[in-house]
Amino acid sequence: MRIGYTHDFKNSYGRPWKQVWEDALFLMCEAARLGFDYILVQEHFFTADGYSPAPAVFMTALIERTKDVRIGTNSYVLPLHHPAALAQEIAVLDHLSEGRLEVTAPEGASISLDGRSVGVGTWNGIVSTTGGHQLVVRKRGFQTYAVEVFVADDQVRDVNVPLNHEVSTSWVAWGVGSLLVVTGGIVAGYFAFKPADVSPYTGTLTPGITTAGANFPVKYGLHR
Repeated sequence: MRIGYTHDFKNSYGRPWKQVWEDALFLMCEAARLGFDYILVQEHFFTADGYSPAPAVFMTALIERTKDVRIGTNSYVLPLHHPAALAQEIAVLDHLSEGRLEVTAPEGASISLDGRSVGVGTWNGIVSTTGGHQLVVRKRGFQTYAVEVFVADDQVRDVNVPLNHEVSTSWVAWGVGSLLVVTGGIVAGYFAFKPADVSPYTGTLTPGITTAGANFPVKYGLHR
């Protein structure tokens, strides 16, 4: 879940306009500093209390004063704008805000970007150039996570980092040693209890009827 903040920029008590707008921008920057995921401005046209008259101007100021929060509009009065002009204006603001990368890793994991330590557990911020960036996450007892993340100028990337536990080499050695001991015991037991070789019986009898000791027949071979 993401939580955002918006402000109405109203001047309900007749204060100086610059002071009203500066106070509103300050509150929005504080919201970004306190961890809100995004801040939004609104547009209202020609109101007596100055209810957010210029979203693009305020967003430009917020881009310059913040580093890692998402910035946008809660509303535009679209009939007042030419579609192509508005699209161009938003595209310029998008590029000015640069690509923004958000990384979430397990608690206590150290996060490095392009060889520079940037945070522990979570980090979000602006990457200065378009293209691939080397992300490395480390935590004691876990395998190191390393990946190249591509970020464009007009893109926000969310990266969730799964860390796998390291395989202890001592447990591997113990397991191999135990297997060898068990295998050796089985082989030794086989030779210790193997019955002596007995020469097979041989004979010249063929299936039929023969006499064994007394005078009575003994059948052997296939019965019919």
